[in-house]
Amino acid sequence: MYEIRVSHPALISRTFTAKDGGELRNLVWAVARAAGQPIGDGEDREMVHEVGDLRSRADIEGVGVLDVRGVTVRVMSTARGDWEECEGHDDNPDVGLGETDYCDGTCVVRPIFGCEDEAALAAALA
Repeated sequence: MYEIRVSHPALISRTFTAKDGGELRNLVWAVARAAGQPIGDGEDREMVHEVGDLRSRADIEGVGVLDVRGVTVRVMSTARGDWEECEGHDDNPDVGLGETDYCDGTCVVRPIFGCEDEAALAAALA
């Protein structure tokens, strides 16, 4: 799992999470689109390599940083274990045996970079 901080002087830094390399790639590509970098026509191959390098640095060194047209994407590998929708979620080993999972009420929803975030970033960079 990855914790990603997206920052630029024109906006307040925000932190997001990604459960795997695919979500990390989607976030970086969305940031690139919001910053006005076209994706496609040969651009995506270079971006795949850049995101792969970013992910490798985060996995090996703990932190990876990528500049995407002035927007800084800082990725940290986290050792939170399995992905859950929120922190504070308690996995019940007896699920399926008449028991259910539950949240202890201290959950903090893990923010995922979505379409609204991409639109807000594009507007802030315009």
